[in-house]
Amino acid sequence: MNPYVVFLVYLAAILGFVAITLALNAVLGPKSRPSATKLEPFECGATPVSTEFFVPQSVPAGNYSLVVIANGIASDAVSFDFAPILVTLPAGS
Repeated sequence: MNPYVVFLVYLAAILGFVAITLALNAVLGPKSRPSATKLEPFECGATPVSTEFFVPQSVPAGNYSLVVIANGIASDAVSFDFAPILVTLPAGS
């Protein structure tokens, strides 16, 4: 038998198996029916926690960049301007 014929028969068998498997999956497999619950966005992980921090008065005024590192993962840098607030009390109070 010609080797090309053997190859083509083998190729036809492989492609036939793939076609039958895909057809059976389309007929017998699970059906995706969109519902309101399935269409909602899903987020996994911990709820984000926001916090505030206070800069010590000994830090000079200027432009600073803040990076938070949690579990070895650094956040994006957040730039902020710091100018200490000076509170003066009237004399004799």
